[in-house]
Amino acid sequence: MSQKPFVDPAFPPVRRECPITGKWVVINPARSLRFKNERKGFPPAYENLPEHKENCPFCLGNEEQTPPELFRIPAEKELWRLRVTDNMYPIFTLEATGEGGARGASRILVPTPKHNECLSALTLGDITNLFDGFLNSYTNLREARNKDMGEKLFPSGQCIPFINYGREAGASLEHLHAQFSVSAVVSTRLRNLQSRTHKHWLYESRCLICEVIGRDVAEGRLVADDNYFVAAVPYAASVPWHVRIFPKEHTSSFASDLAVGARSYALAKLLRDILRRIKFSLQRPQDALVLAGDPPYNFIISTSRFDGDHDSGSFHWFCDIVPRTTKPAGLEWATDEDVNPNLPESDAEILRNARVES
Repeated sequence: MSQKPFVDPAFPPVRRECPITGKWVVINPARSLRFKNERKGFPPAYENLPEHKENCPFCLGNEEQTPPELFRIPAEKELWRLRVTDNMYPIFTLEATGEGGARGASRILVPTPKHNECLSALTLGDITNLFDGFLNSYTNLREARNKDMGEKLFPSGQCIPFINYGREAGASLEHLHAQFSVSAVVSTRLRNLQSRTHKHWLYESRCLICEVIGRDVAEGRLVADDNYFVAAVPYAASVPWHVRIFPKEHTSSFASDLAVGARSYALAKLLRDILRRIKFSLQRPQDALVLAGDPPYNFIISTSRFDGDHDSGSFHWFCDIVPRTTKPAGLEWATDEDVNPNLPESDAEILRNARVES
């Protein structure tokens, strides 16, 4: 006997537009039933990794396998906790001159000398060190000048601090690392974000993202917050367990916030807490948090471009934690719309109630 297509009358598929990006997402919880016989939990990105690998350029003792060091914490000690170098295989380079050249800079930040450590298992000091590395790269590249002309290399550039963890998230190496890229050309996405927030500021006399934070809290998508930041599942979450972190105070640049030690520490604590909540919610059985490894994810900071970098203004910086538990397929490519099989409000409730130690 043939089967009928399943449609849950309680949760029919809906299309939601992200108020920040303008991107549309199809939310269809019934799609998750395709895997009802396979729900054994989602494995970490890497399992049973050694503490050290001879051929890993990011492991302690293998420093000669990377480009020259640009920054380290501690500064003078052999046993480092953070190293920053140029990317061996950069996305953007200063040598890419001329029309159409992808001019910019690409750096690698390694927040642990151990091959098998994941971000949710790092100390808060280690994660704060990573943010210090972002700030160091930001300041250094923002003020970088042409040696001959004396002009800034990236007068209106865009900086992109991010982490790809796990092959499903685009990482080419197992060892936990972050990246800091600067592009001389501002991306279409950031131009769109700044245009949307600026228009809202002009027509409504208030910040679009501050409004979104209020809606997320009022409509049950809050996951966690502290004195400085709030974490919520977006109204139009692009994937399951997508969490967005906002500063509570209206600030255009991540650099302004993270230059304040208390805020940098608070973001480190909240980021680690959210990753642990996601990991706990994905693992089976759910009787205790296992710190063996994080699921694959992307962490991205969206901040104002260099020439719009100031405390006030219409933009409001934020960051996304995007777990890679689903894969975009033909429909997503054809429509440029994501399909999320999880209801954002349900994800928020599960993450909010996850039993983890922060």
